[in-house]
Amino acid sequence: MASDANVIDWVNRILPPPKGGELIQFDIDLPSWIETYRTHRGLWKLELFHQIYNAAINHWLWYTCDLDGFIEQYIEWCRNPGGIEELQTISECVVDLCSSKPTILSYRASYLVTIPPPTDLAVQTCWPLPNIQNTQVDSTWRRSPRFAKGRNAVLGSFNALRGGEKGRSYHALWKVDFKAFRRLGIPLWDMWRLYQMRLMAQSRSVLSPRGNLVGGESEQTEWPPWIEAYV
Repeated sequence: MASDANVIDWVNRILPPPKGGELIQFDIDLPSWIETYRTHRGLWKLELFHQIYNAAINHWLWYTCDLDGFIEQYIEWCRNPGGIEELQTISECVVDLCSSKPTILSYRASYLVTIPPPTDLAVQTCWPLPNIQNTQVDSTWRRSPRFAKGRNAVLGSFNALRGGEKGRSYHALWKVDFKAFRRLGIPLWDMWRLYQMRLMAQSRSVLSPRGNLVGGESEQTEWPPWIEAYV
C-alpha cells in the first residue's frame, strides 16, 4: 500500500513508478453537498429525458424527425450546467451499479439510459444526505450553493485546453479517453476532494473543511519539464 505522499514524488521522478497492482491510499471525506447536488442533477436529467421520450413514443406519437430534433436540443440543453461529462459520469455509474443492463434510449447519445429501480442496483448501501454547506470555508472551496451551476475546476481546465466540448477536433486532448476519469466520478468532485486527491493545488494557505490550514508555498510542487512541454 502506497501513501498519498508518494504521488508527487512519482510525478517528479523522485521515486520509481508504482509496481503493477500497487494501491494509492488517500484520506478523503464523504460526499459533500455540492457533489450530491451534481449527482442528483445528473439523475434528474436522465429521468426527465426518459419521461419525455416515453410520452413522445407512446402517447404523443411524434414523427421520427421531431423526436430526433428533440434529442438534439436536449443534448444541447444538458451541456449547461455541469456539462456532458457530468451526465456521462452519472450514466456510466448507473450502468456499473445496475444488476442488469439499462436500456439505451437514443442511438445518438448512448449515455441517455433508463434509471433502474433501487431493487435492481447491485449495491444496496448508501449514506445520509449531507446538510447544505454554506460557510465562508465552503465558499473558498466552491462547495456552497452559489457555485451549484458551475463545474469543477479540473473539468473546466480540461475542456478549455481541448477547445471546449464542441471545439477543435484537431487538438491533441480530443484523443484522450475521459472514460477512466468519469468512472472515478471526477466530474462530480468539489475542489476540496480534487485537492485531497492531488489533482489541483492551493497556492495560498487557507482553512480546510476539516478546520486545519492547508496549501501555501510549502505545498507547491514544480511540474517536471516533460509535463510543462506537453501542456
